[in-house]
Amino acid sequence: MKDVEKQIRLVGEFQIDCVLIGGVAATVHGSSIPTQDLDICYLRDPGNLTKVVNALRSVNATLRGAPNLWTS
Repeated sequence: MKDVEKQIRLVGEFQIDCVLIGGVAATVHGSSIPTQDLDICYLRDPGNLTKVVNALRSVNATLRGAPNLWTS
């Protein structure tokens, strides 16, 4: 669960407006089924999208298979 903890901290550090969904949310509510990923539903306004982009850039995240068009 260590990676999930890092992901949750990243969301908090960048103050991303979102709702926790999926397996981690179920675990928080008492499910015993383990999960290794974090699912969030985030607000898609320009300010929050900027936070999402900045958070992903801070950990060098990339889109799988996509060309690197954002090199600034």
